[in-house]
Amino acid sequence: MRTISLLGPFRGRKITDEQDAFNGGIRNGRLRVEWAFAYLTNNWSHVRIPHNMRAGLSIVGVYYPLCVLFSNIQICVGRGSSI
Repeated sequence: MRTISLLGPFRGRKITDEQDAFNGGIRNGRLRVEWAFAYLTNNWSHVRIPHNMRAGLSIVGVYYPLCVLFSNIQICVGRGSSI
């Protein structure tokens, strides 16, 4: 049986420097994911999900990976990078 775990920040008043660095890494990762979602939803209207949409009943799950691919291509071409 597979166990699913979620990482969270260390809490409390007395955390070590290592724990504080770990918290900073989680914070930075979370922000990057949020910015990526914002970039995709601002540039590709197909991935804006209405609140009443149900999982498995929409093709947003197909659109999303395509939007990620097209965004990566757009960024590479825009910056002059090779694909």
